[in-house]
Amino acid sequence: MIMLGTAFWIMVVFFAIIGTQRTWTREIIATAGLVLSLFIIYWFIPIINGFIGFYNQPFGVEMEDIWTFSVIIMGSIHLFIAFAAYAGPALSGAMGARLKVRDNIQDKFMALLAGGLNGYLIVGTLWGILNYYSTQDKQWLATTGVPYPFAPYIVRPPDNTWDILMEWLPIPLLVSNEYILPVLVALVLLFVLIVLI
Repeated sequence: MIMLGTAFWIMVVFFAIIGTQRTWTREIIATAGLVLSLFIIYWFIPIINGFIGFYNQPFGVEMEDIWTFSVIIMGSIHLFIAFAAYAGPALSGAMGARLKVRDNIQDKFMALLAGGLNGYLIVGTLWGILNYYSTQDKQWLATTGVPYPFAPYIVRPPDNTWDILMEWLPIPLLVSNEYILPVLVALVLLFVLIVLI
């Protein structure tokens, strides 16, 4: 069995390598989609959780089925947007023509960094969905002491091994203030518009 923290870093490196095979502009477009995914999860998951009865009882082991369903919804939204963000430029002929591969060291390095950031956003958000839950007032609290959904296939790291890393996952980092995500969405989309024009 591989620990989640180890799998996280392996995937970040994998996405960084994939980034060097694409252009940094394509990776930035994917970053914009991933930030949008976090924005949607932050603003709309409390509404969906209220609809499925997530808030009808205090969070705990007895609501494992509802929590699992909520995790599946959040993960599906995130992965669908990640897929669309990665596949979008390739499926759009006009945009794909503007984002040609440049084969110089600076572009490769920027693509490596952007790819690593995207790996952090994709895998870190999935791990954050397992490790945090949203309250009705959009506060994200840690799920300490409760096993992850999908156990025994995905289990919480033992003995607080990765606690420092979990505090730096995208969800707790970006939702620590309600203004961070809207400002980040605006900045990333503005950057994408500047890059594409």
